[in-house]
Amino acid sequence: MTIDVFAAGTGDFHTHFVQVTSSDVYNVAELLSTLQSPPKSVGEYVKGKVKDKVKDKVFPANMQNAMDRYGNIESLWLLDEAIQFALLDTTPIILSVSMFQEHVLWPTTGANVLMTLSADDDAPTRDVLKRITPGLDNTDMKQFTTLLALAKVFGGFSNSGGYGKDGNARLNIVLTN
Repeated sequence: MTIDVFAAGTGDFHTHFVQVTSSDVYNVAELLSTLQSPPKSVGEYVKGKVKDKVKDKVFPANMQNAMDRYGNIESLWLLDEAIQFALLDTTPIILSVSMFQEHVLWPTTGANVLMTLSADDDAPTRDVLKRITPGLDNTDMKQFTTLLALAKVFGGFSNSGGYGKDGNARLNIVLTN
């Protein structure tokens, strides 16, 4: 599964990229570790025993949970740093985040958040997360890779964003799952 990220803002800032979600990354890691440990016999490989053995050794449940938690902590830290750097250059930032999940058989679900971030705020990252988390939950994007995508957007905005003609900085982010 992937998340399509589009962002545009004042100062001629714009970016578009596709973020791979965490479940896809773990599947690739499992495949690579399976290929690195050859089976003792062809019969073992055919019965799938090698895959189960390698999966238990490389990614036991507690290890995968620990990796998920570590990913959450790192992603949160990167997002916090990116937001703080963006607010150093341009404050206040009028932030708009739109989240959509497309479905084949029923209408698209979505959520929108509009807020203003300021360098005077005590914890702007906390405020952003409080406001967007319900929307991320409704659109099935409440993952640490979404936080990484947001950090990448804020990092780019802090490098090339600026003020509009009215003296305000604006950033619009669209996340599609």
